[in-house]
Amino acid sequence: MRILIVDDEEPARSELNYEIEKILQEAVIEEASSGGEALQMAVQKKYDVVFVDVQMNDIEGTVIARTLKKIDSEVQIIMATAYEDYAVEAFDIDVTDYILKPFDPSRVKRALERAEQNIKRETNFQGEGNHRIAVMADKKNIIIDIRKIIYIETEQRNCLIHTKREQYKVSQSIGWFEQKLSPRGFFRCHKGILINLNYVTEIVTSFHNAVSVKMEGMGDLEIPVSRNKIHELKQLFSA
Repeated sequence: MRILIVDDEEPARSELNYEIEKILQEAVIEEASSGGEALQMAVQKKYDVVFVDVQMNDIEGTVIARTLKKIDSEVQIIMATAYEDYAVEAFDIDVTDYILKPFDPSRVKRALERAEQNIKRETNFQGEGNHRIAVMADKKNIIIDIRKIIYIETEQRNCLIHTKREQYKVSQSIGWFEQKLSPRGFFRCHKGILINLNYVTEIVTSFHNAVSVKMEGMGDLEIPVSRNKIHELKQLFSA
């Protein structure tokens, strides 16, 4: 496993490096003292896990995390910082975990275990022809046929997957699902909602020009569409 630690404070990098080495003796650990250096390294090499500090001197840590995801959507990002206020934004980026300074060895270990689970899941279920996706529900890895997913919505830090018969509460973020499923006919119609376009039966426009969609198998439920997504949605269904 190749790991990158991004922090502008050398003592923090050394402490985290030490904790990781105790857990993963075979890991290749590298360090970056700035956001710019980290992004340059990420372009040149593939990292499995990147620890990112929020308060960097040159680039905000959340910006670094978003850019790393654009460079490699599979990279596991763990936010490591003293600022708990950034937790909500960090999970919206689809980070693997969020640990606070000073580092608790047990939390570092748990974060790395989550990263390893995600990497294993990605390895097992990659491939354009694969119609299954592995998700974490009730602390178990379950496999869902993506063709049966009607829509996915956020619920606090989790997501709810809706099929015709079942609902699954899973730990992955809406951003993670968007990255995985957008190429497979899914569309993020709202900040917290991802729909399967194959199940859309009607696009509804109200008197106030608000737009929603009805989905096969969901009865009279109308799922809202953000104003900035209306044109894109209609384009997808234009002849």
